[in-house]
Amino acid sequence: MRYYFDIRNGVPVRDKKGMDFDLVSGAIIHAKRLAAELRAKQAVIKPDMRVCVISEQGAIVHEEGVSDQANRNAN
Repeated sequence: MRYYFDIRNGVPVRDKKGMDFDLVSGAIIHAKRLAAELRAKQAVIKPDMRVCVISEQGAIVHEEGVSDQANRNAN
């Protein structure tokens, strides 16, 4: 199944290519890696910045917080 990884930080940045994963868990692991990469690269990250995993049907199946604060609030 194809999953898309949108970045939401005020105005969403849409992923137009997506990636194929056999299981949703693979897509979630990828979203966690993307969030960690963004955390490492960004000097300023808004507290509500997220990587949203979207199925090919258009449903949000997971949201991964990018800021340390968002991750603390999700746990």
